[in-house]
Amino acid sequence: MSSPAGGHRPGVYKAHYARYRGGEITVKLGYEIRMKRTGIIAESKWLGTKKTRNGYAAFSKRLPMGDDACIRAKMKHNGKRYISKYLDC
Repeated sequence: MSSPAGGHRPGVYKAHYARYRGGEITVKLGYEIRMKRTGIIAESKWLGTKKTRNGYAAFSKRLPMGDDACIRAKMKHNGKRYISKYLDC
């Protein structure tokens, strides 16, 4: 997950996956937003499904992040779910 400076500011966030070996695969990418104060997941969305091209796939979305919010990327491949660490949380 890449973000504007600070990781919890409004702006364009990008969920991406890079692979350095093997063939191309299809991945589903998305994000989760958690509220720092309460720990509640405020939003969890899938951005879409894409086949890697030259080992890379990404989706971007503009999000109105508040000061109390943390974001992390999520990915699904072959029925298995992967989740990154929260940015600046």
